Amino acid sequence: MALYEIGIFGFVNMSQPPQRQAQQAVNEVRPGKDGHAIFYTGSRGDPFTVRTVYDVPSGTNPRTVAFAYMEIKNELVELKYEDVVEPFQYQVLGVQIESATTILSGLGGVNGTSTGRVIAIWQLVQTKVVVPE
Repeated sequence: MALYEIGIFGFVNMSQPPQRQAQQAVNEVRPGKDGHAIFYTGSRGDPFTVRTVYDVPSGTNPRTVAFAYMEIKNELVELKYEDVVEPFQYQVLGVQIESATTILSGLGGVNGTSTGRVIAIWQLVQTKVVVPE
């Protein structure tokens, strides 16, 4: 069971916590009028980027994992950060594979049985859809 997850994929590490939606405000100054006007335009999420690291178990090709990541583009997914499931869903806007490498031989590591590593850059945005309990 992974501490970090995007949809069905678990990770050893995720670079930052997910960003949540926030109230958006516009500060307006009108010519000939003193002061400022602030208009609230609603709550919305901004796209954000996270970097993930996955230790590929032995017998699996890292490129196969990388291709699977790209298959969920534009899907709504649940997100887990430090073993806490976020109460919202996130849309995957894009996935860029930074590296998908095979390890010929190694000692130790986070996952002692890993034979590869996939590092990916995910672009996500929070949606208004709440995760059903």
